[in-house]
Amino acid sequence: MFHHKKIIALPMTYWEEYSCMMGVLAKDDSFTIKDFITNLESYKEIEVIEQTFSMEKRCFEAKIRYADEDYEINFFEGGFKFIPNFILPAYLFSKSDIDALDEADRAINVFMKFPRSNPKKAYHLQIKLLVNLIPSLLAVMDESAEKLMPKEWAKMSAASQVDNAPEDLYTVQMLADKKYGIWLHTHGLCRCGISELEILKSSETTYRGHYNLLINYANYLIDKDGYEYERVGSYIGLLNNRIPIVVTAIPWPEAIRAYKNLKIGNMEDRQNGHNTNSDVIFLYLSAEDEKNGNYTPVDAYDPNLDNNPLYFVSNEETKRMAALAQERFHLAKEYWQKDYRCQISVKIGVPIPGEDNYEHIWFDLIEFEGDKLKVVLNQEPYEIENLKVGDIAWFTVSDITDWLLYSEKYHINPDGAYKLLME
Repeated sequence: MFHHKKIIALPMTYWEEYSCMMGVLAKDDSFTIKDFITNLESYKEIEVIEQTFSMEKRCFEAKIRYADEDYEINFFEGGFKFIPNFILPAYLFSKSDIDALDEADRAINVFMKFPRSNPKKAYHLQIKLLVNLIPSLLAVMDESAEKLMPKEWAKMSAASQVDNAPEDLYTVQMLADKKYGIWLHTHGLCRCGISELEILKSSETTYRGHYNLLINYANYLIDKDGYEYERVGSYIGLLNNRIPIVVTAIPWPEAIRAYKNLKIGNMEDRQNGHNTNSDVIFLYLSAEDEKNGNYTPVDAYDPNLDNNPLYFVSNEETKRMAALAQERFHLAKEYWQKDYRCQISVKIGVPIPGEDNYEHIWFDLIEFEGDKLKVVLNQEPYEIENLKVGDIAWFTVSDITDWLLYSEKYHINPDGAYKLLME
């Protein structure tokens, strides 16, 4: 794999180069690839421009047009094996579906290359194809991100007018050792035209802050459409002491040399994976450091990364989050009206005095009056001096940019709203 002392990354695997998903079929399901092709040809949201069978790939290929853009998709019927570790805590499966997944042995595989521009739209299309072309869908397995999604999540996602969140496109996994620390790394970013991202030498006391740094950088890069970012400083936020958070990405063959006595995420751990297109996150502590290419491990900002840093969100992502939050807020409202013991917090875009900008702040819901919300501020603003914790205000549903519902059973955001329909 490696020669002499020079370390060279290997070529990407097919599940990194392509976005690979499976529409899982129940054991006794009679659905076949022929049914999939029939449904593809009649699916009204797309236009099938061309369809062939590739002897080289041993699968069907189709060129389709969706929302004024052309995509090439590949699909075939194949086997399925349930991997319990692919069920992440964020997703809720019924016991009956878990049992059915354990027995399932077939799936319709759909794989496609994402364009560098707007991978969220391409991901949404792939979910729509699986849901709308396989009526009896049991679950979706995202092979590229190594996760399983319940059919309820997939159906709500496919029915949405809003593209998926950046976090839907990848997962963050953790390899931990009590003695040698924690290695955080992603799966799923390569298909977006971005290297997978890693943080080395994290720990039990710092991994939460490092995790948040990683996902905010990943989301930033997805919104940037995979622009040339390696070694370039990216200004993604502020520590609570107003120090800028400027990160960069260094290819792993070079990055691991920056760590002495690396025991987790070292060469041995990369013999069977994480040895292709993967970058380690570092910090630039000053403009001079960036100019000279002097990068520093992320632990230089510990423990401040755990102390409520402010991460920036693009205007595009803020609009997407707001649209999804408003689209699904009626589900939270209906649940709250049935169970007054639960609590709803809403994020509101409040105008910053003297600026053409908004600060997005969390409030707790007190009561509804039609589409109006009576709320109380539950956090100190960064930019708005005339607001303080405990202040009461009225807003409308159209002001909401995010929400959270807390009950005895759930902590739910708009992406998890499908759980409210599973009772």
